Amino acid sequence: AGAGAGAGAGAGFASAGGGFPGAGGGFTTHEFSNEDAERMFKTFFGGMGGGMSGIFGDMGGGARGAAFGAGGGGAEDMDWGHTPRKRSRGECVVNLECTLEELYTGTQKRFTIKRQVNGPNGMMTEKDETITVDVARGWKDGTRLTYQKLGHEVAGQGPESAADLVVVIKEAKHRWFEREKDNLIFQVPSISLRSALVGFKAKIPGIDGVELEVAFDDCTEAGSSRVVRNKGMINSRTGARGDVIVKIQKVTFPNHLTEKQKTLIKQAFSTTSA
Repeated sequence: AGAGAGAGAGAGFASAGGGFPGAGGGFTTHEFSNEDAERMFKTFFGGMGGGMSGIFGDMGGGARGAAFGAGGGGAEDMDWGHTPRKRSRGECVVNLECTLEELYTGTQKRFTIKRQVNGPNGMMTEKDETITVDVARGWKDGTRLTYQKLGHEVAGQGPESAADLVVVIKEAKHRWFEREKDNLIFQVPSISLRSALVGFKAKIPGIDGVELEVAFDDCTEAGSSRVVRNKGMINSRTGARGDVIVKIQKVTFPNHLTEKQKTLIKQAFSTTSA
């Protein structure tokens, strides 16, 4: 990033002191002086008084001093008139897969990467680097951890040139839960028509190993859901738990009814509208 910015600045400012080479005979050069600045200031802000010194006189060296005086890094490193911009290092990204259970309980993981570093003979060589990650309870997919200067080094430069190592948490697909923030979704693929009409109870495994019982007491249609409070994932900031949401995807109808079954159904619904 630094090299690119420097090259751009050089190309843009190389001819600043000598006019516009190649622009043709219509351009002449003129060195901008304090008198020019004062004259321009009076032209545009004549009624304000005080001149240029009134605005920049207390800035510790005038406008030029404020913009460039203590920068020490060239124009490409400066936030004009303020503090120097921080140079950003490159990144080496590594994905670290964790199960939903590991993200619920927290865990420690170790892995080894091969870094490209500068050897004593000036040649690039590989170096094994073991990384230990303390995975906190409640971390989510996409959580990023930055280990400064533990990535690859730039050829011909020292350790200070090393990129940052960025570890990105990747949540492995779970057998039955889908995660939505701190909530866990459990999909029931289908229930029978009988269960949909008279109700049913279901037992499902909890993320903490404790079995959960969910009751559907009323008539249940496809898309219905029940919520089990405070049995979901841990929130990494507050420590509170989300919910488990049990959803019914489909109600399965029988392919055939006997005459007796039809009669019983008619009798059961004789007082209800069709």
